[in-house]
Amino acid sequence: MTSNNGKYGIICNEAFTPKIEDNRIENNKEFGIYISNKSHPLIDKNIISNNNQYGIYVIDRSWPTIENNEINNHEIGIYIDSTSNATVRNNIFNNNDKDIIDKYHEKDENGNKNPLLMIENQIVIILVFGIIISAIWVYWKKKQKKPKS
Repeated sequence: MTSNNGKYGIICNEAFTPKIEDNRIENNKEFGIYISNKSHPLIDKNIISNNNQYGIYVIDRSWPTIENNEINNHEIGIYIDSTSNATVRNNIFNNNDKDIIDKYHEKDENGNKNPLLMIENQIVIILVFGIIISAIWVYWKKKQKKPKS
């Protein structure tokens, strides 16, 4: 468990490619998981909850795979900056003000747009916004499930 730390619960940077798996990442002052500097982690089967600002924060040309997680009770569940991308698959988003903010889908230096791959995610309670995507290319396959009571 990573809980009650300073700013971040877990930091992944410098082109690192770890597996962050089967953890409880909660009650950190800013971010549950901070990913930067061309890192490509697998974030799988974690409970990421009650971090003050972001559950997962992705910047600086990073490209994580985020799958099978519960992402609960944040201002923003996942933030992806304009230089990064992610595959977001089979996660449960619950009680976040905004579930995903994705700034990546603007043109890169060659004029290309890149897709955010989102597959079979479940958004349980939407307080303000579900998903905010700032450009055109999105692949979304929604799995129909009823929320657990």
